Amino acid sequence: MKQSPLLRARRSSDESAWTLIGIVALLVAISEWRRPLSIAPASLQAAICACLALGATAWFYTGRDRRVTVMCLSATHIVLFTALGSILSYLEARQGGALWDETFIAWDRALGFDGLAYLHWVDERPLVAAALSFAYNSMLPQLALLVLALGFIKKLELLRTVMLAAIISGTVTIILSPCLPATTISNHLGLDANKDAWIGDLVALRAGSMTMIDLTTLQGIIAFPSYHAGLATVMLFGFAFSGLPLFRSVGTVIATLTIASAPVDGGHYLVDVIAGCAIGALSMLTAQKTIYWRPVTFALKAGALRLPMQFSGPMQKKPTTWM
Repeated sequence: MKQSPLLRARRSSDESAWTLIGIVALLVAISEWRRPLSIAPASLQAAICACLALGATAWFYTGRDRRVTVMCLSATHIVLFTALGSILSYLEARQGGALWDETFIAWDRALGFDGLAYLHWVDERPLVAAALSFAYNSMLPQLALLVLALGFIKKLELLRTVMLAAIISGTVTIILSPCLPATTISNHLGLDANKDAWIGDLVALRAGSMTMIDLTTLQGIIAFPSYHAGLATVMLFGFAFSGLPLFRSVGTVIATLTIASAPVDGGHYLVDVIAGCAIGALSMLTAQKTIYWRPVTFALKAGALRLPMQFSGPMQKKPTTWM
């Protein structure tokens, strides 16, 4: 049975993801134009090679296996955004401004959360510390697992939604981060032997002493909001709606542990985590709508191609609808 134009119009697509990645690339270009900072060419090789390989695979399977095509394109989106977003976060961190650590600690205390006590509680429980560390450092494997699992079970719309939400959450996080700059709980309270161990790049960027960005040695320099918490929240939705009982259970536990690990392994304040979770949830809701979006230019091109067909017959009357 032939699919109606209305149903075809509601089919999910990759236009929103490509558009948002393009916006991030434009922001990088503008920031580099206003205040240049060199990027080590060799550090871009891995991302470029990965995108070329994934793009070639997606092109080969177009029309042959839609699952593989969507999986490869989704992975390409994440690789591109990770590279561009990391660069943009470094460029934006140079704006400086007063640090918000004392304010964040005060907000945490107002919420009844003692970050120092939480760190000590985790340190006294090696198994808990190991579980949180594993979850925190498994973010990329979790994403890869989601891409493969949702792709092979043909949950392609959910896959596109999760990947787009991850990009939306990351973009919002990067844009907000220079407005409320901060370090980490451990560094601010002087708990580390090397006080700048976690934030060496942030210190250098704010001081203007960093002369080159190397993607192979990047640090997590964003405190507020927590992207780990936001991305884990997005993945919670992906695991929860996957339809696979074991996958849902294990994935939900790991994603929840990732959120809980943010103050320990990421040095985040509770308000960082709350803001990240809120952005992740809102990003997922936004992605559910925008995966159906198509730019006006695509609609105009499609309309231009259809019009000659509508009037091609000599006895054909003027159409009564533009559908």
